[in-house]
Amino acid sequence: MNLLGRGEMSAVYMAEHIAMQRKCAIKVLPANRVKDTSYLGRFQREARAVATLDHPNIVRAYDVDQQNEGGAEIHFLVMEYVEGQSIEKLVNSKGPMPFVEIADIIRQAAEGLFHAHNAGLVHRDIKPGNLLVSQNGTVKLLDLGLARFFKEDGEESLTIKHDEKVLGTADYLAPEQAVDSHNVDQRGDIYSLGCTFYFALTGHPPFTDGT
Repeated sequence: MNLLGRGEMSAVYMAEHIAMQRKCAIKVLPANRVKDTSYLGRFQREARAVATLDHPNIVRAYDVDQQNEGGAEIHFLVMEYVEGQSIEKLVNSKGPMPFVEIADIIRQAAEGLFHAHNAGLVHRDIKPGNLLVSQNGTVKLLDLGLARFFKEDGEESLTIKHDEKVLGTADYLAPEQAVDSHNVDQRGDIYSLGCTFYFALTGHPPFTDGT
């Protein structure tokens, strides 16, 4: 397996499904997060969110499972692997994108979001780094780690457990999400997508000090 990226919440590896002979991405919850029910709950909600959706502009889930290695629980999510680059990487390496090109990218992302919203899901972390453009020009929404179902009540939340009212990336947060991420709805995603559009056209977010 090759490491694709690592963050505070998870590590993502590229692997090959031997029986199906295709590449896949495996998101693994760090062992030190497993005992924290809020982080584990967030990981499980992401798996449930991705499994709920079936759209060409949203990364697909293949499997979610756990296994024990040396007495440690390993939780992982197996997803579609997409060869490509995020809008963030494209802009940082090549500069602002032409309007016609980014307009089509944003259209595809909006169609993926529309599907998620119709399924009762809000993403809560739309940003240039979470929109992946494949080599054939198809856009994929990534990282539903902060996703939440509109009618999801009574579940332990990362926000509540750690007394964190704000989740997401500051430069792309809607004002209401910057106040309280727990109660944000689909309008927050639309705002964040607009900020992403602005970044792709100019090379910087609309409000460089956040909202």
